[in-house]
Amino acid sequence: MFTLTNKILLKSSKHLNSLLTDDSRNEFDIDASDLYEEIKTLKIYFESTSTSEGSQQYPKFILEFIFQSQLLSTFPNISIALKLLLTLPVSVASGEISFSKLKIIKNYLRSTMLQDRLNDLSIIAIENDIMDSLYLEELIKDFSAKKARKTIFL
Repeated sequence: MFTLTNKILLKSSKHLNSLLTDDSRNEFDIDASDLYEEIKTLKIYFESTSTSEGSQQYPKFILEFIFQSQLLSTFPNISIALKLLLTLPVSVASGEISFSKLKIIKNYLRSTMLQDRLNDLSIIAIENDIMDSLYLEELIKDFSAKKARKTIFL
Protein backbone atom coordinates (compact mmCIF):
# COMPACT_ATOMS: atom_id res chain seq x y z
CA MET A 1 0.00 0.00 0.00
CA PHE A 2 1.32 3.44 -0.92
CA THR A 3 1.46 6.00 1.87
CA LEU A 4 2.34 9.66 1.55
CA THR A 5 4.98 11.17 3.75
CA ASN A 6 4.19 14.45 5.46
CA LYS A 7 6.73 16.21 3.27
CA ILE A 8 5.12 14.99 0.02
CA LEU A 9 1.65 15.73 1.39
CA LEU A 10 2.60 19.30 2.24
CA LYS A 11 4.28 19.79 -1.14
CA SER A 12 1.19 18.44 -2.94
CA SER A 13 -1.08 20.70 -0.89
CA LYS A 14 1.01 23.73 -1.82
CA HIS A 15 0.97 22.70 -5.49
CA LEU A 16 -2.83 22.38 -5.49
CA ASN A 17 -3.05 25.75 -3.77
CA SER A 18 -0.91 27.34 -6.48
CA LEU A 19 -3.08 25.81 -9.22
CA LEU A 20 -6.26 27.15 -7.63
CA THR A 21 -4.97 30.66 -6.97
CA ASP A 22 -6.08 33.68 -8.97
CA ASP A 23 -2.98 35.88 -8.96
CA SER A 24 -4.71 38.89 -10.49
CA ARG A 25 -7.11 39.20 -7.55
CA ASN A 26 -4.89 37.47 -4.98
CA GLU A 27 -7.66 34.96 -4.20
CA PHE A 28 -7.34 31.25 -3.60
CA ASP A 29 -9.82 28.40 -3.24
CA ILE A 30 -7.71 26.20 -0.98
CA ASP A 31 -5.32 27.12 1.79
CA ALA A 32 -2.33 24.75 1.57
CA SER A 33 -1.45 24.59 5.25
CA ASP A 34 -5.09 24.13 6.28
CA LEU A 35 -5.55 21.40 3.67
CA TYR A 36 -2.44 19.64 4.97
CA GLU A 37 -3.76 19.71 8.56
CA GLU A 38 -7.25 18.61 7.49
CA ILE A 39 -5.84 15.61 5.63
CA LYS A 40 -3.74 14.60 8.62
CA THR A 41 -6.76 14.88 10.94
CA LEU A 42 -9.05 12.95 8.64
CA LYS A 43 -6.37 10.30 8.12
CA ILE A 44 -6.10 9.76 11.88
CA TYR A 45 -9.87 9.43 12.13
CA PHE A 46 -10.13 6.84 9.37
CA GLU A 47 -7.18 4.86 10.70
CA SER A 48 -8.88 4.61 14.10
CA THR A 49 -12.26 3.55 12.64
CA SER A 50 -11.87 0.74 10.14
CA THR A 51 -14.57 -1.09 8.25
CA SER A 52 -14.41 -4.59 6.85
CA GLU A 53 -15.05 -3.39 3.30
CA GLY A 54 -12.30 -0.76 3.32
CA SER A 55 -14.57 1.71 1.54
CA GLN A 56 -13.03 4.67 3.37
CA GLN A 57 -10.27 4.69 0.78
CA TYR A 58 -12.52 6.14 -1.91
CA PRO A 59 -12.88 9.91 -2.41
CA LYS A 60 -16.64 9.70 -2.93
CA PHE A 61 -17.07 7.90 0.38
CA ILE A 62 -14.98 10.50 2.21
CA LEU A 63 -16.91 13.40 0.67
CA GLU A 64 -20.24 11.75 1.53
CA PHE A 65 -18.99 11.17 5.06
CA ILE A 66 -18.07 14.86 5.43
CA PHE A 67 -21.52 15.98 4.24
CA GLN A 68 -23.51 13.38 6.18
CA SER A 69 -21.60 14.06 9.39
CA GLN A 70 -22.04 17.81 8.86
CA LEU A 71 -18.29 18.38 9.00
CA LEU A 72 -18.13 20.75 6.05
CA SER A 73 -17.05 23.66 8.24
CA THR A 74 -14.36 21.44 9.78
CA PHE A 75 -12.97 20.18 6.45
CA PRO A 76 -13.71 22.90 3.85
CA ASN A 77 -10.46 22.49 1.91
CA ILE A 78 -10.75 18.71 1.65
CA SER A 79 -14.32 19.01 0.43
CA ILE A 80 -13.27 21.44 -2.33
CA ALA A 81 -10.35 19.22 -3.35
CA LEU A 82 -12.55 16.11 -3.41
CA LYS A 83 -15.25 17.85 -5.45
CA LEU A 84 -12.61 18.78 -8.01
CA LEU A 85 -11.17 15.28 -7.99
CA LEU A 86 -14.56 13.68 -8.50
CA THR A 87 -15.71 15.99 -11.29
CA LEU A 88 -12.61 16.37 -13.44
CA PRO A 89 -12.38 12.80 -14.76
CA VAL A 90 -16.08 12.83 -15.58
CA SER A 91 -15.83 16.06 -17.53
CA VAL A 92 -12.89 14.80 -19.58
CA ALA A 93 -14.57 11.47 -20.33
CA SER A 94 -17.89 13.07 -21.18
CA GLY A 95 -16.13 15.43 -23.60
CA GLU A 96 -14.49 12.53 -25.38
CA ILE A 97 -17.76 10.61 -25.52
CA SER A 98 -19.57 13.67 -26.87
CA PHE A 99 -17.14 14.12 -29.75
CA SER A 100 -17.11 10.44 -30.67
CA LYS A 101 -20.94 10.33 -30.68
CA LEU A 102 -21.07 13.56 -32.67
CA LYS A 103 -18.76 12.04 -35.26
CA ILE A 104 -21.12 9.07 -35.59
CA ILE A 105 -24.27 11.19 -35.79
CA LYS A 106 -23.04 13.87 -38.17
CA ASN A 107 -21.31 12.04 -40.96
CA TYR A 108 -21.05 12.72 -44.68
CA LEU A 109 -24.62 11.55 -45.34
CA ARG A 110 -26.09 13.83 -42.68
CA SER A 111 -24.02 16.92 -43.28
CA THR A 112 -27.01 19.23 -43.83
CA MET A 113 -28.64 18.56 -40.46
CA LEU A 114 -29.85 21.63 -38.54
CA GLN A 115 -28.30 22.50 -35.18
CA ASP A 116 -31.42 21.81 -33.08
CA ARG A 117 -31.83 18.32 -34.49
CA LEU A 118 -28.12 17.61 -34.06
CA ASN A 119 -28.26 18.74 -30.41
CA ASP A 120 -31.29 16.55 -29.70
CA LEU A 121 -29.81 13.47 -31.36
CA SER A 122 -26.50 14.01 -29.57
CA ILE A 123 -28.17 14.17 -26.16
CA ILE A 124 -30.13 10.99 -26.90
CA ALA A 125 -26.96 9.20 -28.02
CA ILE A 126 -24.80 10.40 -25.12
CA GLU A 127 -27.39 9.85 -22.39
CA ASN A 128 -28.47 6.48 -23.76
CA ASP A 129 -28.65 4.83 -20.33
CA ILE A 130 -31.12 7.47 -19.12
CA MET A 131 -33.09 7.10 -22.34
CA ASP A 132 -33.34 3.33 -21.86
CA SER A 133 -34.78 3.77 -18.37
CA LEU A 134 -37.69 5.92 -19.61
CA TYR A 135 -41.10 4.47 -20.29
CA LEU A 136 -41.60 5.70 -23.84
CA GLU A 137 -45.22 4.59 -24.20
CA GLU A 138 -46.19 6.55 -21.11
CA LEU A 139 -44.27 9.64 -22.30
CA ILE A 140 -45.93 9.46 -25.72
CA LYS A 141 -49.38 9.26 -24.14
CA ASP A 142 -48.63 12.25 -21.88
CA PHE A 143 -47.22 14.24 -24.77
CA SER A 144 -50.14 13.49 -27.05
CA ALA A 145 -52.64 14.38 -24.31
CA LYS A 146 -50.95 17.76 -23.76
CA LYS A 147 -50.51 18.52 -27.44
CA ALA A 148 -53.94 17.39 -28.56
CA ARG A 149 -55.22 19.75 -31.23
CA LYS A 150 -58.75 18.61 -31.42
CA THR A 151 -61.27 21.08 -32.75
CA ILE A 152 -64.90 20.64 -31.88
CA PHE A 153 -67.17 21.44 -34.82
CA LEU A 154 -70.83 22.22 -34.22
